[in-house]
Amino acid sequence: MSAPEALRAELRGRTSKQQIASCLARTTRRGDDIELRATVRALRCAAERIQTLTTEARELEKEIDLLVQAMAPELLALVGVGPISTAQVLVGWSHRGRFRSDAAFAAFAGAAPIPASSRLTTRHRLNRAGDRQLSRALHTVVPVQARADPATRAYIAKRSAEGEVLPRRAALPQARRRPPGVQAPRTPGTISRARQPGTQGGLT
Repeated sequence: MSAPEALRAELRGRTSKQQIASCLARTTRRGDDIELRATVRALRCAAERIQTLTTEARELEKEIDLLVQAMAPELLALVGVGPISTAQVLVGWSHRGRFRSDAAFAAFAGAAPIPASSRLTTRHRLNRAGDRQLSRALHTVVPVQARADPATRAYIAKRSAEGEVLPRRAALPQARRRPPGVQAPRTPGTISRARQPGTQGGLT
């Protein structure tokens, strides 16, 4: 941040929440130079915008949570899968029948590894094609499952014991495909019937 050192010192070492609160409360005094007044004003405007957008994001996430609970509660029940990740998966999935198999969906998400074997070595590389937003959503799920989900941890241990190198950035196949027993999401038309009483109508 380009600002006078005195102002930088006030914000240094604080958490983001504390910095925002400090910028909102900061005022200028008579006699302050024009650089300080302009910087304080810019910081206050930025803090107000951050506060407004944060509030809007929380409200929208609540609405998204209601929608995905109605469409795919099975996905939300999985370890590490939140409403935003679930919503991105549903956007990629779109509708029943779009993908002929789980493998086709994995390829669309960039989750299917690409063979990159040589004559003496059998290996695969990451697939950087497909829907990047969907791939990113899946990448946020995998590290959590690798830490907290026993099935994923067992999968990593098994593949490691087989000599397979699993890069930290590589998403695990079982975490990036629809797990067995998880039903396909409901059609959007069921959302309005599944929404809680008192909420606004859903998609139709």
